[in-house]
Amino acid sequence: MSDYSWREEYEAVEKAKLKEERRVSEEEFKNCVQFYENLSPEEKNYYRHEIDYQSVKILGSGSLELYYPENHYKSVELGREEAKIPLQQEKISQINHHIEKEISFLEIWDGAVLYGPDMDANFMDNLDKIDYQDRVIDAAATFYTNEYSSEDDDWDEYKANTIKDMNEEVEKGENISIAHCTLPETEFAIYTTIDLENKAVVQEIVPDDAESIHLTYFQAQTEDELLAKIYRFEFEDLIAVDEEELFGELDLDAEDGFTMK
Repeated sequence: MSDYSWREEYEAVEKAKLKEERRVSEEEFKNCVQFYENLSPEEKNYYRHEIDYQSVKILGSGSLELYYPENHYKSVELGREEAKIPLQQEKISQINHHIEKEISFLEIWDGAVLYGPDMDANFMDNLDKIDYQDRVIDAAATFYTNEYSSEDDDWDEYKANTIKDMNEEVEKGENISIAHCTLPETEFAIYTTIDLENKAVVQEIVPDDAESIHLTYFQAQTEDELLAKIYRFEFEDLIAVDEEELFGELDLDAEDGFTMK
């Protein structure tokens, strides 16, 4: 075998090994994100506290004294113990085992700790994204349940089913449905949804004889701004349409006699 052939074979083997390592790493990352996503809100809360606890544990005394408030370690311990209260011991052990087996921790600078499978910084961003989704869906489901459930419905059950439906919409890449109605005077159907990715509330206007029209009802700049808006939702506002914007989309003038009121 020539030196060239040997080198080619060696590089091919190394390339295959690297590809397999990357595949395994991506699979582990996906499984860790999925594990967190499947936890209940109370379990996610404990998971976060356990992550905080493990992060503090790896810090040296110098880092704790320099970069954290006095008694920070005890405060983290207390929060962890309080987060355990609503959980069964079996679930606590399952979360602890997962973190111990799958999550690595590394102090990087000034007391900051990087954590995740293979210490992948993207993992922290993924958890934040899941928590944001949970908060938006919980707020939206509360509004939807208050608006659409009847006196005969079990409120908690109705909300739980609504949360399930909204999560399924997100998993399909769809917006979160929040309000809908048909205006009898125009026979236009209006569907108002939350665009989670773009932090927006949008309206889809569906005329009888024309293509759907999409209008932006509200555009948030931050996640907190979107959440604050959802908490203040009023049904009448969500189905109210900006006539001037709609006229522009339909290429109509107000003098044509059309009205949404």
